[in-house]
Amino acid sequence: MQIHRHAYGTTACGTYRVHVTCDMCCVLMLRYLLGVTDEERQTRRDQVLSTTAADFKAFADVLEAVRGDAARVVAVTSADKAAAVLSERPGFWEVRKVL
Repeated sequence: MQIHRHAYGTTACGTYRVHVTCDMCCVLMLRYLLGVTDEERQTRRDQVLSTTAADFKAFADVLEAVRGDAARVVAVTSADKAAAVLSERPGFWEVRKVL
């Protein structure tokens, strides 16, 4: 069962009511705790919406440059989980302890 609430806000134009679900409340709380401003969100949105085909092509070129022997993937996990993966898929990765 989804719990529904309403949030109230005030702008220069007056007070408004917005329908808010629990999922939305979690997102809003996370944004608040992380200090993400509306301006930052709008900047990110503008960047995403202005992405062009040329941008994707340039990114594909970067990915191509690190393919093969140059490629590296780093995973932070417990020793037990790393061992479990290696038992299921020998040679899948090289385990290095860094701390």
